[in-house]
Amino acid sequence: MTVIAFKIFYRFDGPTKDAPFREEKSAEEIVAALEGIEDALSMIIDDSMASIPVTKFQQEQNSRLLVVKSTLSEADVIAAVEKTLQGLDIYGTKLDQIPTAKVK
Repeated sequence: MTVIAFKIFYRFDGPTKDAPFREEKSAEEIVAALEGIEDALSMIIDDSMASIPVTKFQQEQNSRLLVVKSTLSEADVIAAVEKTLQGLDIYGTKLDQIPTAKVK
């Protein structure tokens, strides 16, 4: 079983070549994107047995801890997470260890 942790977060770094009309998200939109990753990823990941909990990441308001447990390969899980993050216009960093966190 593959278990991978990600720190997911919102950062506005302006419009890009790929998204020239990108605008900064409101506080509500940030929360919705961060908290919506579970549902969005569950539609993209091809594993009905996957566990995708999202919890608060330490004391950072615009960050969450995403831990994916899946029967898929690490590469497939990472690809699904990257696609989901891009669709929600948020970022993620793969963590080397799974930190302890309090449930949201």
